[in-house]
Amino acid sequence: MMSAFTLPLKGLLRPMAELFAAPDSWAIHAEADDFASLLEQSASQLFSRLVSNLDDVRPEFVEQIMICGCDRQQVFVEWLQELLMLYNDQKLVFCEFIVDEVGDYIQASAIGEPLDPVRHIIQQQIQGVNFRSVILEKCDQRWLADVRLEV
Repeated sequence: MMSAFTLPLKGLLRPMAELFAAPDSWAIHAEADDFASLLEQSASQLFSRLVSNLDDVRPEFVEQIMICGCDRQQVFVEWLQELLMLYNDQKLVFCEFIVDEVGDYIQASAIGEPLDPVRHIIQQQIQGVNFRSVILEKCDQRWLADVRLEV
């Protein structure tokens, strides 16, 4: 079955164009007043796709993350890829994200705990971010992001 998500038309906050994702991908759509909030919101959406009972994730430790990129789109993608690596390889789940510095470089904190298969309900395995599908733009003083995640 096909699932729908929206992508903004280039340079316009509204109207929204509809795009249908293939069954082997999920999408994140985020809007925020600033780039740091956009990164935080995107990370929260990512983990809500991974863990269906995200409210049960406890804030037991803080993982410090530093991402550098040649532009904000690369920072955005690398941020999501790093979080996926921490989830897939180190079996960590996060319930809160704080982006401390922004630009072509960020320093952030991801707050969470080790994955507990008894308490955490895994909703979907996500392998990575489809870099070519990323739409990231600032429109009317608001940041918009759409990205497809490979399952």
